[in-house]
Amino acid sequence: MDLLCIRWTLEAAGQLEPRRSALEDEEEEEEEKEEEEAAVNDLEAMDIDKVHFLLSLCFSKERYRMD
Repeated sequence: MDLLCIRWTLEAAGQLEPRRSALEDEEEEEEEKEEEEAAVNDLEAMDIDKVHFLLSLCFSKERYRMD
């Protein structure tokens, strides 16, 4: 039997994990990196929105303050 046939047999029996190419690994790493960057951007946007909201509250309170 050639090595490829042996590999397929072992994979089918669950004794060997399926082969992954280096391209698949790189693609997966790139997708993970993009997801992490998107999550960071979302957090940064939320933080900016919170700051704007809090500032608007501060200015609105000063505007209506009765001294």
